[in-house]
Formats: sequence, structure tokens, C-alpha cells
Amino acid sequence: MEINFIHKIIPNDVATICCKISSLLEKIVQVPSAMIDSGANCSVISKGLIKLLGAEVDKNKKPSIKWCNNSLESSGISYNILVTVSQRENSCTISKDFLVIDDDKPWILLGTPWLDQAG
Repeated sequence: MEINFIHKIIPNDVATICCKISSLLEKIVQVPSAMIDSGANCSVISKGLIKLLGAEVDKNKKPSIKWCNNSLESSGISYNILVTVSQRENSCTISKDFLVIDDDKPWILLGTPWLDQAG
């Protein structure tokens, strides 16, 4: 018996969410499309967004990040980054540590630990 009803579909979109990102310095940056990755075992933020927040980066810890078949060393860790998502009167703010990637464009990826805490 041949199974011929399963077809591989290449994804053409990514799950995103609008959110506000802030640091302990209380500087807030509106992010129109934070990426959500339920397969990522960490959350990642770009150096560009860290600069906009004025947040600190612990450069003494530089964990590697595995991307597909490659690995990349992070620039460090930024602690207690607040991510707020909201819809009308409902909102949720979650504080997490993020691995920092050396990229000047402002972006953020919310991984499984962030999703687990969000419920």
C-alpha cells in the first residue's frame, strides 16, 4: 500500500506577534513583529534592539546557538528583558534572559522558554 496523500509543504510565513520590549532602565521599544519559534530552546535578541533599549550585555557568558546545521556563538546574554504582549484590555509581561546576536537590525525571537512562561 502506498501512502500518497502526505505532501511536504515549505512554509512561506513565520509566526509573529506585536509586542513592547523594555529593559530595567524602563526604556520601551514597540516591536511590530516579534518572531515566535516553538522549536527554539532559547530566546534571542539582536544587538541592534539591545542598543535601542540601552540594555546591558554580559559578555563573559557567550553560549553557542545551534541554527539548523550550523552553530553560532552569541555576543553574550542580556538579563531581565521585559516582553509585553497585549490585546485590548488584556496584557501579559514576561521577564526573560535573552542570548544576544551580533546584528545591527532590531529583531527578537521568542523561543520555547518564553512560550512556556506565557502559558
